[in-house]
Amino acid sequence: MNKKVIVITGSTRGLGLAMAREFLRLGHNVVINGRSEYSIQQAKEKLSNFKNQISFVAGSVSEPGTHEKLLQTALDKFSTVDIWINNAAIPQEYDYLINVTDQTIIDITQTNITGVILGTKKALDRFIIQHKGAIWNINGFGSNGDMKPRLTVYGTTKRAVDYFTRSVYKEVKEKYPWLTVGTINPGMVNTDFLTKSLEGLDKKTIEQNMAFNNIFASDPDDVAKKIVPQILSTGHGFHQLRYMTLPMVLTRLYKARKILKNMD
Repeated sequence: MNKKVIVITGSTRGLGLAMAREFLRLGHNVVINGRSEYSIQQAKEKLSNFKNQISFVAGSVSEPGTHEKLLQTALDKFSTVDIWINNAAIPQEYDYLINVTDQTIIDITQTNITGVILGTKKALDRFIIQHKGAIWNINGFGSNGDMKPRLTVYGTTKRAVDYFTRSVYKEVKEKYPWLTVGTINPGMVNTDFLTKSLEGLDKKTIEQNMAFNNIFASDPDDVAKKIVPQILSTGHGFHQLRYMTLPMVLTRLYKARKILKNMD
């Protein structure tokens, strides 16, 4: 097997951690990133069986220095980097824009948009030098233009990520045709993103949202086991990877219909 070196931002928990674990299980090397030393320590404990295949970098992706450190760590430990996944993102509490604090808006946009842009640029800098590389950005609710009240800030950032990724590929496709650039749409993933979005809601709304999440949200490990092999096998060009297939969507819609009928 040709071992790959993968940088994953926001990989100390949730989908990022699940993808890191799957890459490691398949024998690849991974640079793990989290915002704090505490989150890094937790990830070290969870991935202790792979300690020779991993390196860790604490820092916010909203800071250029974090991406520089991620790249340098990959080069120092593994001599190269093959795949860069901009996964780090901050969820929005399920609330109207008028109630979202200014600082929360700044934190979400700097992580979800600025972090992706900075990470992509740093990866491109290296990939152009070494004449190989793949960049993947994680889509989410809002990426395809869907709108939902109380998720305005988060949805806006994910719409921006989709536009940014497509635009970057248009910039590089002719001069660097050997690059891989793409988006990953994991669908709803059962992580603390979902639980955080329910904070402060009334009991009935929480119960309704939990019932919906139980039907449509997927386990992060299940998503990673399907997405990671696709990342490893995808060739040059622009690509969109999806976890949810049409049969999966239809099956879950059928289950939802039955549950809603029983609730009436």
